[in-house]
Amino acid sequence: MTTRHGNPAASKGQGADRRSTQNKDIVEGNAGLREGLAGLDTIPPRAQDVSATSSRQPAERGTNVPTAADGYCLGRRAHQLEMLRAIAEEITRERDLSRLLDLIAQRALALVEGAGGYLCLWNDADQVLVPQAWTRWQEWIPQHRLRLNEGLAGTVAARREGLIVNDYRHWPAASRPVLEHTRVTAAMAEPLVYRDSLVGVIVVDTEEGGRRFTREDRNALSLLASHAAIAIENARLHLAAAHKGEELGALLRATHSVMAGMNLQHTLEVIASEAARIAHCEHVKLLLVDRDAQVLRIGVLRGLATPDGFPLPVGTGLSGTVAQRGQPLYIADTQNDPRSLLAAFDRAVGLRTYLGLPIKVRDEILGVLTFNTSEPRQYTASELAYLASFADQAALAIESARLHEAANRRAERLTTLNTLNRTLTTTTEPAQVAQQILAALEVLIPGSVARLWLWDSRQPDVLRLAASAGLRDPAATLALAVRPTEGLVGLALTTRQAVASSDLMTDPRFVHKSWAEA
Repeated sequence: MTTRHGNPAASKGQGADRRSTQNKDIVEGNAGLREGLAGLDTIPPRAQDVSATSSRQPAERGTNVPTAADGYCLGRRAHQLEMLRAIAEEITRERDLSRLLDLIAQRALALVEGAGGYLCLWNDADQVLVPQAWTRWQEWIPQHRLRLNEGLAGTVAARREGLIVNDYRHWPAASRPVLEHTRVTAAMAEPLVYRDSLVGVIVVDTEEGGRRFTREDRNALSLLASHAAIAIENARLHLAAAHKGEELGALLRATHSVMAGMNLQHTLEVIASEAARIAHCEHVKLLLVDRDAQVLRIGVLRGLATPDGFPLPVGTGLSGTVAQRGQPLYIADTQNDPRSLLAAFDRAVGLRTYLGLPIKVRDEILGVLTFNTSEPRQYTASELAYLASFADQAALAIESARLHEAANRRAERLTTLNTLNRTLTTTTEPAQVAQQILAALEVLIPGSVARLWLWDSRQPDVLRLAASAGLRDPAATLALAVRPTEGLVGLALTTRQAVASSDLMTDPRFVHKSWAEA
């Protein structure tokens, strides 16, 4: 027996209600089994037998003499009764979904003396029946998919009613793969239904020279199907609860990791790594909002080359839309979505899906966490809630790291200003004072280019460069001089006020353009 599980949709109803009635369903199901088996011989035939001829000839009218065939049937029903009771107890105890499906398929085969069979679960998202357990045909049955009204399983699923086909090879709705790959001559199927929701279908068959199925076989399989549907739902609830526990543990570990550090870049790296791990996604981006420029800048990349188009203006593209609206965004086909500015890049590297989650603290968007996959992928509501919770924790970690670094910068600046103040009040050497001022500017304005101009009253018509920091060629600028009435330097001297320029190369007050390249 081989089993494989897809992603069948859970049955309808609220989770809390289902959990609270789980044990009740099992008890009621067992009671229903006992009642059904007690009247096994009188259950009305829900399933239709579409065989060409009956498997038994009726006894002559007016005779009540039991025949040998009647004795055989009574003995067989009694045997099925004992088997069903044992099967009901066995599948009720099993909580592992994989083993349960395997067990149901095996027991159904033994119950009605079939040659083979399989069990399908209904995938509501794709609207198909997906084989999950089978006794043979491993070469092709795992890839077999049936829609409603396709083949025996699809017909039973659509009708929600069992069906016997004792001349399968001449049945108009017979499945082509079954006809091509097997020697099946008779088959019987029952729907698995839980609270009016389709769970799946169980199919049993015989091959050339095998037996034909009877109404009593259908009755027995129908009762087994009723219990199987409840057992499958209980196993799903158990699996969901276990999965929730695993998710919670992974989320707690991830949260602990991202909150452990106070260095911003390290925090960003940890967030991207943990996001890739818990989402089982290779391609992750963490984008940060530049508040002043209103663009998204790349903070961390995982598994991706750096795409063109960054920095990305807030409000444009997929991630820009997430940053603007503060809402998650999922795209199933990024290569052909007109909203994607990176469609060509995605086609080149083979990316297919996109999920963007806002990273926000209260109402402030700090960035966007994105997940890309190269294979088709859908996210359930539970998965989205799980990843959104992680994104919220990541936002707190980023904000904490930023506040920590801002506090460190303020402390460093305060220390620098105190040191500079002591130098200015205790040092009389102009060159040393100039160097201390420039050193302080490198701390107060990181990455800046600074020049210190001195005015000499003995030469009032000129300002000379005394010292500089951040220049490509400091020695080449030592002889620079300006008139007190020229350019931005002269303007600051004559007005005794600070002068600022956002673009030196286009500012007409900046008369020495060549200095910008020094």
